[in-house]
Amino acid sequence: MSFVQLTHQILERFGIIIAIALLVIWAIGTLFDGPGGLHLLLTIGVSMLIWRIVVRGDRAHPQPKKQQ
Repeated sequence: MSFVQLTHQILERFGIIIAIALLVIWAIGTLFDGPGGLHLLLTIGVSMLIWRIVVRGDRAHPQPKKQQ
């Protein structure tokens, strides 16, 4: 299994948890006047959260019927 496949599986399973953790770290960092680069966690966290919710909802679509 390649590194890319392993990373994809981890993000599939724990993506929402990782996104929430990034947002919590960002919120704590802003309380202590963290550096400007800390705000990148906000961008990544929100993007990952939206991406995981959209991908998760996409699985609900039924598979097309095979024509014989």
